[in-house]
Amino acid sequence: MTFQCNADTSYLASKVNLQGSANPQICTSASNNGAVYTASCASTLSAYATRQTLFWYADVANTSATPTLNIDTLGAVTMVRQDGSSLAINDIKAGALYRIWYDGTNTRVVEAGLAAISGSGVTTTRGLFAS
Repeated sequence: MTFQCNADTSYLASKVNLQGSANPQICTSASNNGAVYTASCASTLSAYATRQTLFWYADVANTSATPTLNIDTLGAVTMVRQDGSSLAINDIKAGALYRIWYDGTNTRVVEAGLAAISGSGVTTTRGLFAS
């Protein structure tokens, strides 16, 4: 175990700056509901912050064009595509990891709605983390 006395917090990560827009973390859903998702993060969030970026594991596919996501019981926020348009049913896939960010009003799902592509006999969904 290492202890640091008189640490300069401008160089060391803290819980506060780990949940900011510069340092995303992973949140996981276990709601089993494709219209009303709930999730918890590795480090519990104390508030939503504009431009806050997170990585989110969806437990089930979305069954609504306007699903909500309530992270760490901070309140349900409507989920939309990156461009702000409504999601289509099944834009969110069960077990997939998505990059999401809070725009001050909605949670934007960056990879949602991207078309499947195929190459070398493998089919994937465009985006960094969707499958």
